[in-house]
Amino acid sequence: MKKFMKNISAFLTAAAICSSSFAFFCNITVFSEDSADLEYADNGECLTVTGCSRTASRAVIPAEMNGKPVTAIEESAFSGCPELKSVVLPDTIEVISNSAFSYCSSLESVTIPDSVTKIDEFAFYGCSSLTEVTIPDGVETIEWSAFAGCTALETVNIPDSVTYVGLNAFLDTPWLKARYRENPILIVNGIVCSAKDHLLRVEIPRSATSIGDSAFESAEYLKTVKFPDTITSVGDYAFAYCKALKNVTLPDSVTSIGKGAFTLCDEISAFKIPGGVTAIEEETFAYSSGLKDIYLHKNVHKIGINAFENCESLEAVIIDDPDCEIADYNSTISNGYDEDFTFSGKIYGHKNSTAQKYAEKYDYAFGVIGDANNDGEFGTADLVALENCLIRSAELADWRTADKDNSGNIDVYDLILLRQQILEK
Repeated sequence: MKKFMKNISAFLTAAAICSSSFAFFCNITVFSEDSADLEYADNGECLTVTGCSRTASRAVIPAEMNGKPVTAIEESAFSGCPELKSVVLPDTIEVISNSAFSYCSSLESVTIPDSVTKIDEFAFYGCSSLTEVTIPDGVETIEWSAFAGCTALETVNIPDSVTYVGLNAFLDTPWLKARYRENPILIVNGIVCSAKDHLLRVEIPRSATSIGDSAFESAEYLKTVKFPDTITSVGDYAFAYCKALKNVTLPDSVTSIGKGAFTLCDEISAFKIPGGVTAIEEETFAYSSGLKDIYLHKNVHKIGINAFENCESLEAVIIDDPDCEIADYNSTISNGYDEDFTFSGKIYGHKNSTAQKYAEKYDYAFGVIGDANNDGEFGTADLVALENCLIRSAELADWRTADKDNSGNIDVYDLILLRQQILEK
């Protein structure tokens, strides 16, 4: 039996998966294998599996067909095949694509070769008869909801090669429920992947080295998190929408904070950026309405688009790197919206810095770091003004200009740091 498919999405996916160049043609042929009636997209130098018969009960994917390697299972290729019970994949497959086997309700076993490096989102979603899966050593990424809804899945073997586990990858599986009974936090190869619902407080164990993408996203009751000094990174949207989260102190071991990591965290009023962090990524603190001030130390060299978008309470952003790259949008630092984004607070930076240029471009208030006498410059006169403040209780026009250590107080340590800044200048 032969069939011909005219599916443009299959054509485009096949073209992306095969690394070879191709002419503008796509021959689609169906080969019969174990009564599965497999459907293939021919991209000239490789084949990709696009589907099978709806009545297939077993599918053995060949490594090659007609002298061409079979390189991928395309998106939704076997999705919703109600009779499919077993699948064997060849060692030419590298990626199991989005929803490739989703809703195969009779699927009981799948053989995944070591050649696979990624199991894409929803790949086995809703495979309610799957009881056990062994992830091979080659897999590095298990995307979000890859095995979610596998309501019979009790055994999962995950190798050390896995470095990323997406949100809800194993949601509603007996395996995950059993893990949560042992520990309310799921940790895979040092990655904090997710947490049990309704947690108020979390203490991350020292066995963890990173907070995965969306690990605590939308944990609506979570108030405090304690981090060990083994954590080196916080993933994208790791704590997004944690509206009750108040106490967050990242250890100095953290070197990266992902995009949207603390977006819509309304109860966080202050946040210390660890010294090893070099960039504030896009939307990191967006719409965090309680954030009042933020100090970006001299090692922070980049502020991504919308990093501090519409933070309603934001009063001050101190940018200590004079050459910091700031995403050139008025929404990047903003606390309001009136036909366009606005900022009623103040940006602090060094004279002639990128911070000053950004503030001037969008007509935001700007203050020079160290300008204790409020004359728009920083020099020895400012040290005198600060000494008068400390010794004679003289008032400063803007105390934040002299709060060099961002402690919220003016003290002798600020004077020492400003003297050091004078020497460096």
